[in-house]
Amino acid sequence: MHNRLLLQNIITHIEENLTEKLTLEVLAGRFGVSEIYIRKLFKSAFHMPISTYIKKRKLSCSAALMLECDFRIADIAAEYGYEFPQTYINAFKREYGLTPFQWKKSGQPLTITEKVSLDEMIAIGEEGMILPDLLILPAMILSGVKHTLGFTESHSLAPQRALEFWDDDYPKIKHVQEKAVYYGVTKNYDQEKRSSDYYCTAHVSTPNEGRQNLLIGSSRYARFTYIGSHSYRELDVKRAKEMYRAIETYFARQSDNQHMFDQDMYFERVDTKVCTEDFCTMEWYIPYK
Repeated sequence: MHNRLLLQNIITHIEENLTEKLTLEVLAGRFGVSEIYIRKLFKSAFHMPISTYIKKRKLSCSAALMLECDFRIADIAAEYGYEFPQTYINAFKREYGLTPFQWKKSGQPLTITEKVSLDEMIAIGEEGMILPDLLILPAMILSGVKHTLGFTESHSLAPQRALEFWDDDYPKIKHVQEKAVYYGVTKNYDQEKRSSDYYCTAHVSTPNEGRQNLLIGSSRYARFTYIGSHSYRELDVKRAKEMYRAIETYFARQSDNQHMFDQDMYFERVDTKVCTEDFCTMEWYIPYK
């Protein structure tokens, strides 16, 4: 089953069975894939553990039920699969900072977790997909090597340079902050020379002597998360072109002046710890104002 269809089926199954026992084991058995694969797929797509999402959805729906009728807490706890009312009360308080009784009495608004959606998903080929979102990143130091690439060759050479760095240079980088995570930064566009600089780097706590060191300032970013059914070592020119076309499609959908994007710098991030021979995720970031 392709990732897009699998993810949609998982979302639908969770929503239709919130009052039932929902575990990774149950979902893996239902869809015939491993628990590890479901965990990685869901977290890569929505940046939240699937167990956390299920818990938040159960509590959000239970809160709505609390307002719509005169159910006792014991009834609501039982309806959503909590063995004891106190277990439900404790879970509610951990999530919202108030017990159900305190919340109903206070009249305070409650921030709930809505059903996740693939509406903004951009398909890539038969199996790949990109999901966009917005976030803020703190400043960070990146250390590695710099290459100047022509516009026409960058899509083909950047993946090659990235693998060369990963195999030959990354093991020598010191003070690594994020273990087994690759950062590729594109900046310094030169329209006259038709080239830009591509930095193959690691996130470090201290600049490395004798390396190219970049300080990436704190900023708001549009993040595009790519998910594919292949190894990270197969992020080749064909897939790179497909990803860039998909991202251009996203920008084309946006209304004029909705966001001001900084076209002078962007970077990709690959956490190889979550990648396997048949699963790959890559995050692509571009600053916006």
